[in-house]
Amino acid sequence: MKKLVFLSSLTTYYLLLTTSAYALTPAPTAKNLREKIASASPKILMATKLSGPISAIGTSSLTVNNLAVNISSATILVRKFGGKSALSEFSVGDEVHVLGKWTDENKTAIDAKIVRNLSVQKRHGVFLGNVSAVFANGFTLTTVSRGAQTANVSATTKYVDRKNQTLTLSNIAVGHKVMIKGLWDSKLNTVSQITIVRDYSLPATASGMKVF
Repeated sequence: MKKLVFLSSLTTYYLLLTTSAYALTPAPTAKNLREKIASASPKILMATKLSGPISAIGTSSLTVNNLAVNISSATILVRKFGGKSALSEFSVGDEVHVLGKWTDENKTAIDAKIVRNLSVQKRHGVFLGNVSAVFANGFTLTTVSRGAQTANVSATTKYVDRKNQTLTLSNIAVGHKVMIKGLWDSKLNTVSQITIVRDYSLPATASGMKVF
């Protein structure tokens, strides 16, 4: 019976020592875990951000701050105001923000997830002004707040007078006061994808009367 008690005491003592040893081992911190992951998997590539002007453009890449920015079908390209863009809109010298990840540990190339072009400033808007020139596929509109804008019309553009009667581009003349709705490029001072052109100078009114 004494032997059983003695063995039981040894077992209890051993368990106490073991438990104490584990209790004295500090719990791993978040920093320790990151270091272990990094050392165990040195090829883990972290997300990165890049900003700067475009110095070169390839068929599926950009060069920004001497770094290659790879563009794939999964890359999201947007304009300054958030509208969907395309690589064909990008130009050398445009300021861009890039979010992506390094392709390797050398950190000389980035696989882009999102590229925002701050120089492609396109957004839908309404413009009112006087026609200063008319050409085959549009006209020049001189506005008060935005200056001269080139209005590029298309086959789907609708033309109406101030009474909402249908017109054509041939009815638009120099000096007419018109309103247009379309996609504005503030960098090029152009308005495209124009949905409507309203000519407030038609039909003609008596001299001195306001047309709108």
